[in-house]
Amino acid sequence: MLKWCIVALALLTCLRADPIAASENALRGKFAFNWFTDPDKTTCVRIGNKLMAMLSSARFHCDSNPRRDTASGAPASVCSSVDRKSEYMIFATFAACETERKTQAANGD
Repeated sequence: MLKWCIVALALLTCLRADPIAASENALRGKFAFNWFTDPDKTTCVRIGNKLMAMLSSARFHCDSNPRRDTASGAPASVCSSVDRKSEYMIFATFAACETERKTQAANGD
């Protein structure tokens, strides 16, 4: 019985690890900005190793399912800090990221 519990636990651990790695790979190379900052003073940046490490840390929670309730209407994933002091909107392209940032700046969001 104990043997089967260990096998089941090992399988669950493997299944849990794959979606995390997949979501990290899905975000890497996309473009993001922290929309809690002034959109006139921030920039869209490509998600590289440094930003990906921060977003995948315990300080952030990411929802990789795209949302469409953005100011520009472009689909975006969101990574929120646990302390609620920052939130990154993540877009597939630099153009979509810049459109959102500029729309928020124009709206005063």
